[in-house]
This record gives sequence, C-alpha cells and structure tokens, in this order.
Amino acid sequence: MIRRGAFAALKVAASGTPVDKGVARSNWRISLGARTFSVIPAYSPGHKLGIDERANLNATLAVGRGVLQNLKRGQAAFITNNVDYIDELNLVHGFVEDAAVAARLSVINTRVFVRVRGPGGGFEEDLF
Repeated sequence: MIRRGAFAALKVAASGTPVDKGVARSNWRISLGARTFSVIPAYSPGHKLGIDERANLNATLAVGRGVLQNLKRGQAAFITNNVDYIDELNLVHGFVEDAAVAARLSVINTRVFVRVRGPGGGFEEDLF
C-alpha cells in the first residue's frame, strides 16, 4: 500500500509541476526512512519546456519506482521537493494537494486484514 500510495502521489505531483528548465519536476524525490534535503539538477535540462514535457517526468518516475523497490516492511517513504520556489508554484497549481488525494484514492479500496493471537490462544481477525 505504501508503494502504491507513494508512487501515485509522486506521479501526480511531478505531472502537475509546471516546467521551464526541468529542475522543479526532477526534484520530486522519494526517500526511505528519512527525507532528503538536497536539490539535484534537471535530468533533461531545457528552457520553456512546458507542462507536457516528458523526459524529466519519466526520469523522476523511474527513479522513484526504483527507490520504492527497496522499501522494507515498517519503513516510511518520504516524498519531497526542495527547490526553493516549489511553494510558490504549488500556490498557483495545487499539485501537492492533488498528490495527497491521489495517494489516498490509490489505496481506498484496499482491505487490510490484521491477524492477532487472542486471549484464548486462538487467532482473531479484524478487517480495517
């Protein structure tokens, strides 16, 4: 569920980020266990690339998918973007809020069963 939710959020956030040189879109990053604070250059730099730009988007998604493959049970996945102007872009475009909705919707129909040993030694199951 964490992989699915994190990847859905990454895809929506990166897709919704407007693109000039590709830096903001490339800096949507997933890290495991702790957030990252670094800023990286654009994967495929350009000028006035536009919202339909795909090279930086595809690279961002590929890297994120690769990181999520290393996710261990109980480990947190952090999605960050540390470019100094990301908040201003989000105020206009709202991609962070859209990403949160996408993460929630991606797991909304997932059933979680918890199996615990009851007081009598047998197992009890709950559905959440």
